[in-house]
Amino acid sequence: MKRESKSTEQGTRPNQTFTLNPQPFPILKAGVLLNDKKIERILARLEKVANVPADHFQALYIKTIHNYAEFVQELPASHVRGFNHSRGLLVLGLERALNALILYRKEFPLKGIKPDDMSRRWALYTYGIFTAALFYGVGQVLATYIVYLSDKRGVQGERWVATTGPMTKTKYTHYRFVFDSVNRDALAARAASVLAQLLMPKIGFDWLASDINVFDYWLAILQNDEAHGGLFAKMILIAQREAIENYAALAQASVHMHQMDENAELGAEKEETQTLDETAEEKTKNADVEHKESVGSKLVIPGVSPGAEITANSIIGAQGGELMLQLFLNWLRIAVFKNPYFSINNANSNVIVNHQGIFIRGQELIQQFMRDANIKANIGEVVQALQKKTVSVVRQKTSSGSQTYFVVQDLTKVINGEHLPAVQKSMNVPNITNLQSTYPGLPKQNLLHRFTPTGKPS
Repeated sequence: MKRESKSTEQGTRPNQTFTLNPQPFPILKAGVLLNDKKIERILARLEKVANVPADHFQALYIKTIHNYAEFVQELPASHVRGFNHSRGLLVLGLERALNALILYRKEFPLKGIKPDDMSRRWALYTYGIFTAALFYGVGQVLATYIVYLSDKRGVQGERWVATTGPMTKTKYTHYRFVFDSVNRDALAARAASVLAQLLMPKIGFDWLASDINVFDYWLAILQNDEAHGGLFAKMILIAQREAIENYAALAQASVHMHQMDENAELGAEKEETQTLDETAEEKTKNADVEHKESVGSKLVIPGVSPGAEITANSIIGAQGGELMLQLFLNWLRIAVFKNPYFSINNANSNVIVNHQGIFIRGQELIQQFMRDANIKANIGEVVQALQKKTVSVVRQKTSSGSQTYFVVQDLTKVINGEHLPAVQKSMNVPNITNLQSTYPGLPKQNLLHRFTPTGKPS
């Protein structure tokens, strides 16, 4: 239907006649928009390539993706062939972000570096390339899309102003759109960084801005300034070109993968049926075998089911961090602080204690804890379980590189009213205020008062 130029109480329509799409689209939440097998595969690969600790991946990456999804909704990519379909902007942004990080990893391999061991510079470049690739071209939404918010019948209420944020934040349930006939690429380039800042978590944007070189590259590529985009321009422009060139092949592959998924689902359903058909006698037999295999060092955690056996499965599993934390703190209390032969606060000690907390130097002591507790798991799983509660991984820069510490800042969890071990003034005791974070502290965390897993520096 034709819309003639005129003003309303809630906004001003463009100075030309235009035709909105006849069928209104529902305004969807991120969970619905991302509920797609292809997108789920992209996100799974993205998490591996980003190599980010789980809590920061959620806060910095997933939060950004959710905001972007709710912003672009099901809009097609207007100027990109192959992505001119529903959710085109969303899929293109995610594909480009993943491909850019893959290119970055190929040029600068991690060589087995785990998420918690990422240097600040690598972590920051990773996040910078990811966000710049995701938001590359997002300014077109403001410059060339005419979007009207409406009810489910398509009766518009007002034109959507992109700078006010995602449509999910409005009172409307649907939207209709059309592409503007006027080319405003320059405006799109200038608007990209504004919209990116609007859609990013504040801690993420401030983190990027904390490094002048990274921020310079980031702003440049978002504004289509290839000459000053440095490494960002190289990775993102290639990723954009590959996404466009490979669209036909990817579409064909997705059909094949869809068939494979269906076959896999059929196989899974068959396996599940077989599992459900197990007799009670077979289940009892299996449970007995599992019990025998799990018996090792039967450590008991005070306050948790007196006499209960704590095994690796129960610690790493559903109850996770709480059981692991109690077991670890109890081990520290007995094996370390009650052991007269254990060295604390000496030049070569693995444990340093001061008024700020307990600093465990390196992974050797964690590995000893795992041996004593007979925990048959990867050290990364153990550390992750501990980080869900009180223990933080931090790193102090030294002249020869850096030193990793595992920190418990709440001394009362281990030392109950007893005097702290003496600290020699000649020692280079770590200072929390001097520890440099690999990742920014997450909301509601204050490193000067309490270290928590979600604010782990390294």
